[in-house]
Amino acid sequence: MADKSTRKKSKKVNSNNVSLYKYTKLEYINEVLSYGIYASTLEQSNDPFEYYDIDENIRRYFRICCLTRSYLAKLMWSHYGDSHKGCLIHIEKPKNFGEDDCTIKLIEYSAKRNFPKTAEALEQALYTKDKKWLYEKEARAVYSGTDDGIWTHANVDGKDKVFLKVKITQIIFGAAAEGLKEKYEKALNEIKQYNDKMKNKKDKIEVKKLKLSKDRFALEYDKDFDYEKELEKTNTAADKVALNK
Repeated sequence: MADKSTRKKSKKVNSNNVSLYKYTKLEYINEVLSYGIYASTLEQSNDPFEYYDIDENIRRYFRICCLTRSYLAKLMWSHYGDSHKGCLIHIEKPKNFGEDDCTIKLIEYSAKRNFPKTAEALEQALYTKDKKWLYEKEARAVYSGTDDGIWTHANVDGKDKVFLKVKITQIIFGAAAEGLKEKYEKALNEIKQYNDKMKNKKDKIEVKKLKLSKDRFALEYDKDFDYEKELEKTNTAADKVALNK
């Protein structure tokens, strides 16, 4: 499909000042841990301009993996973090992030849409969005049908899916995540199972949680949250329920 050399050159960024995250629902944590970040079809996007009036024979090959630089934004948690009940996946940046040959690029925001008529043009266009989406601070990877080693394919629940391979450094639970009790407890244990397999400490995922600020309309880290204690508490409660049955 599209030759990477034809892509529009991305702006140079100071990669030291950028962190990359993915908002998701709790039920998808195991999928992320197993395969990576899901890359959706263009039709699954919440922005119809991603696929509007583009030939089906061109767009059907493409997938987009949407990330963000924003982690404490209330709107982002509301729109993409399952209304604060989901979680945020913090991933390690590629070593070449900010360079022209990096698949993950920062979105360029514009009031003008360049209508793509070829696969190469579409690949370039998918790194540009309307200025109205500026608050998302999006970065994304575009899959164009060519597997260059950073993508993986898997059949999940009978559906063929494409995932971006990533190294996860942190998982941050939303301020209302414990409200989904069963999913929350399952997610805690799935992360534990993943970490137990990691022999090297630096490969283990750090777990944090957010809370609502008491004196501001803001999110902040819950300094009282202790992943190991939370895990122990939920598993002890589950054991008591099992004994009483």
